[in-house]
Amino acid sequence: MIIPPVSGEPIASPWGIAVSNLLNSPPRCLLSRAAGQSFANGTGSLILVTFGAADVVENTHGFFDDATDSIKIPVGMAGLYQVHWYIEFAQNGTGARRYGMRLNGSNYQHQFDGTTTGSSPQGGGNSVIMRLAEANYLQVVGAQSSGAALLTSKVLLQALRIGE
Repeated sequence: MIIPPVSGEPIASPWGIAVSNLLNSPPRCLLSRAAGQSFANGTGSLILVTFGAADVVENTHGFFDDATDSIKIPVGMAGLYQVHWYIEFAQNGTGARRYGMRLNGSNYQHQFDGTTTGSSPQGGGNSVIMRLAEANYLQVVGAQSSGAALLTSKVLLQALRIGE
């Protein structure tokens, strides 16, 4: 419930309750891959990161879609979202890494290429504010060319609804 600073009386309107709910507990989903995923060497195309039920950290309104390994916008939840994604590969000092986020399985919203120059884990990601419609879905993809298969060491995908 929202309390105006002047009168101290609660706002009991449906609008006030909706604003309070959005501010105090916005619709959101956070996926964090619990175990590394193996990426073959130099496939030439980006590979989808798979998520399972064990990787769901938060899922307030049924966003997680196991069938598409994605965050999928449920009915009634279209709106403005802050989206964050990150993928990191295990330590390897050779080759290049590619990272990206897909919208609806085909459109790359952001894609970064990185060449490895050291022996520490290398990753990439981004945060973006974007308008999403019902049934839109987001996925994380990656590729690498180290000379052998590499495991991911971290993968995150998060969507937080910040407005209508």
